[in-house]
Amino acid sequence: MLPEYLRDRPIGLVFAVLFVIATVRGHAYDPLTVDELWQKFADCTRRTHTPAQARMLFDLLQKVDELHSPLDLPTCDAVFEDAVAAASGR
Repeated sequence: MLPEYLRDRPIGLVFAVLFVIATVRGHAYDPLTVDELWQKFADCTRRTHTPAQARMLFDLLQKVDELHSPLDLPTCDAVFEDAVAAASGR
């Protein structure tokens, strides 16, 4: 039987291994810090954005609930244009 403090957690994210209970890092019960999120985001966007572009996008996404519209986010047109050009050998 699960300890009471774990009963409200999604059972799929709770693992019992030799009486040690853990959750997946980054889950709502064990969230990443903003710095950890930034490191992951920077790594994911390394090939598609300059560091300055990635930081600007990350900062906007951190306050997405304050944006007036999705149109406030930058587009990825240049990223896709570069990918198409590279694929076509231009």
